[in-house]
Amino acid sequence: MNTTSRRFILLGLVCVGLGCSADPEPEPNAGPQEYPTLGERPLPAFGPPDDAGDKDGFDVYVFDELDANDAPLPDAPSCCPVTFAIADPDGELDESYVMLVGDEAPLRQGLLLRFSEGTWSVDACVPSDHTGSYSYVFAYEVDGELDEVVTHNPDAPSGNGTDNVWLTADSCEESQVGQHASTSSD
Repeated sequence: MNTTSRRFILLGLVCVGLGCSADPEPEPNAGPQEYPTLGERPLPAFGPPDDAGDKDGFDVYVFDELDANDAPLPDAPSCCPVTFAIADPDGELDESYVMLVGDEAPLRQGLLLRFSEGTWSVDACVPSDHTGSYSYVFAYEVDGELDEVVTHNPDAPSGNGTDNVWLTADSCEESQVGQHASTSSD
């Protein structure tokens, strides 16, 4: 066979191959499909289980005894706006910072005080039924390092002589919030 006839045979095979590779005609729509049935799903239920439950567990469900109309909500403690203040020990602004730190929230996280006219102070809101102690941290830079001195305000209520205390009361008036801002015994 010569080269020309080989080319015609090869071209014929390619044409036949292309003709055979056509996509088949799509089938007509068979209609909606049936999805498998999964069975009924239980609906979530709130409250105690319908059965007796585990006899080793709790026998009384508190939710059964409460009625939203009968149970009054407890009163939230009132928030007392208070200014905490302390006189600067030397009357000079040589501190890096001064912070009020308590042993209970809301004073536990520490509050930075601001300096004005020889006094360090900060405004806060403390519930009247709060109980706890607090102190002041004076930070000084000494030889490139911070030196912290913990002290209390001698003119504010003091529990043990080293910390100031917040006296629990039923209202802000009874807690005498002004005594925490006292900076002189006069």
